[in-house]
Amino acid sequence: AAGLEAALGDLLTPLAGRGTETTLDVADGLDLDDETEQLFYRAAGEAIRNVERHAEARHLVVRLRSRDDWARLEVVDDGVGFTQEDRDRSRAEGHVGLSLLAELATRMGGSLEVRSAPGEGATLVMEVPTA
Repeated sequence: AAGLEAALGDLLTPLAGRGTETTLDVADGLDLDDETEQLFYRAAGEAIRNVERHAEARHLVVRLRSRDDWARLEVVDDGVGFTQEDRDRSRAEGHVGLSLLAELATRMGGSLEVRSAPGEGATLVMEVPTA
């Protein structure tokens, strides 16, 4: 997870340079297998790029935790948010990053949830089993 933590920090650096306050919160002693690290990196990268391109967020938090044989990634922003219709339209236009990540999480026995509403920012939560 130390490598993942540094890699996520690298993804956040450009946002901080544009005035978005970022927080990276990785639980002490987090020990993830390579497949989970790669999936979390891809998911965080997709979420961070979406924030960078669309959200107009002032704050962004990336959090990694594990508990009871589960690992959890959360990416939370306070940006402009979006509707389910916005997400469906984006997918229809060929932007399938989140859909592919949800499929990968499901294949690993986990899940991906994205919650958002106009004016309320967005939250991405990915959970996968660690055992």
